[in-house]
Parts: sequence; C-alpha cells; structure tokens
Amino acid sequence: MADHSLTVIVPHRNRPDYLRQALLSIRAQSIVPSEILVVDDYSLPAHREKLDDLADLATILLLERNVGLTEARNIGAKAAKGEWLAFLDDDDLFFPDKADRQFRYLREHPDCDALGGGLIMASSDGRREYWGGHETRQLTVRDALLYTASMAQALMIRRDVFLQLGGFEARLRALEDYEFGIRAIASGCRMHFLAEPMFIYRRGGREQMSMEFGRMVRAEMAVLQRHSGLCKQQFGRFGSLRLHGRCYKKRGLGRGGLVGHSVWAMGCILEGLFGRQPEECDASSRQNNAGREGQLPDDVLG
Repeated sequence: MADHSLTVIVPHRNRPDYLRQALLSIRAQSIVPSEILVVDDYSLPAHREKLDDLADLATILLLERNVGLTEARNIGAKAAKGEWLAFLDDDDLFFPDKADRQFRYLREHPDCDALGGGLIMASSDGRREYWGGHETRQLTVRDALLYTASMAQALMIRRDVFLQLGGFEARLRALEDYEFGIRAIASGCRMHFLAEPMFIYRRGGREQMSMEFGRMVRAEMAVLQRHSGLCKQQFGRFGSLRLHGRCYKKRGLGRGGLVGHSVWAMGCILEGLFGRQPEECDASSRQNNAGREGQLPDDVLG
C-alpha cells in the first residue's frame, strides 16, 4: 500500500473563505495526498469566481447543477485516482498527521477496508473537546445501528470498496454517513475505529444542515426504516420500534421546549409498548460518543 495513493474529496458550495482553510489543512498533512479534489456544487457566480484563487491548492470540479453534499462526495469518488479515499467538508479542518496515523494503522491491519476515528468539537465560545469512542477496534453491525460508525470527515476507505457499495445514499440530505456505516459493515466491509481525533469540527457561526431538528429526525427515521430487517436481526422482533423510540427520546431531549418534550414523550410511549433497547453490552461505544449539532453525544462512534 503506497502512502501517497490517497485522494481527499472536499464538497463545496458558496464558502470559499472556509474552503481555503480546509485545503490548507490538507496541504499541511505530514503525508501530502496525491490528489485533492474540490467538487463545487454549483456555487453562486460571485463565489465560484473565487475558486480560481484556489487552483494551486486543489483540482476544482465544477458541477452544472446543485446535487447536494452527499452526491458531490460520490462524484468526487468516481473521479478520484487514489487507491484510498478521504473526505473533508469545506468548513472543517484535518489534523496535520491524520493521514499518517491512519496509514500506520492500515499497514498494521492490512485486512481493514475502512478506518474511522474521533473528532475535536470546537465550539464558537472557544471550548474544544474530544468526541468519539475510546476503544480502537473493528466495528460490528450492532455498533453501526446504534451509532454513526464514522463521520465522513474521519473516514479513510478503499476506493474500490466505496464504489462497490454505491457510495453515500444521495437521497439522504442528512445522516448519510450513519446510513453508509450500516450498509458497509452489513455488506462485509471490514471497518475499524481508531480512537483518536482525526479532524476539527467547527460548531456554529454559519449555516449547518445538522442544526435542523426536523431534518435530522426524518433522516434517522428513514435510515431505520431502510434497515428495519437488520434492526430485527440484531435486536429482536421489536428491534426497529425500539430504535425508533430511542431516536425520539434522544432527539427530543436535544431539541428541548414543547416540541422536544412531545417527541421525547413519543419515544417513551414506544419504549413502554415494545421495551427499551438494552445497551449494556455497548459500553465501549457509549464512552463519550458525540456528533454534530442536532445530535446528542451518544449518536456517533467516530
């Protein structure tokens, strides 16, 4: 495995100033990727003009229509030349040794097809904390159903495996990495989690889809419905309904207010009827797991 055979894909729309910072964090890697692709998702003309100034930092792919963040990543993956793929959103930052640490792990675990990791949540008030699991290990379908196996920005995956899996689900505009982890592991992809921070997620100060409560609830319901068979297989006859109740409770608590409490109560009703989803055997996954806005700390493994 050649360390340099890596393509980093950066989906972008209307945020050239953030994008420059993201690209500089990629270029600052101790192992510089062989290819950096920016997939511009039909930015407004005034913003697209600024991309010319970034041509020395990355190859720019200009889309002729808005396809969304998820499909932009998939388009980048199809155009990529690297053996391995990594992803970074245009408003986040890689740690300088991300690729180095992940490639070292992959050399030690040559059967690993995909590798996730944790993150540092940087809040607008200056707080920084590690969010993610505390145990480095191979992940299971159970892990992926209960938690996002890996956020896209922490993921490194073989390009051929990613393409064989069909990439991220383009019809999802949120939690696409949650759904991908379930589908990948259930399909036999050997995905590991490296219990170290891979990137900095900058929270607040701009428009973020994951701030939208309704969108996040609908997305998780859609994912659970799509994989209801796996829920039953892993958690029993009422596994899907129990996970629906779990979703309503955690997102209701995160939302707060009248709406949040109503959603939380709906989750309590489902748990009262069908039982609470036991998570005692997932203690390693529940150690300080966290995710993006709209998610609670136990939503994301990496």
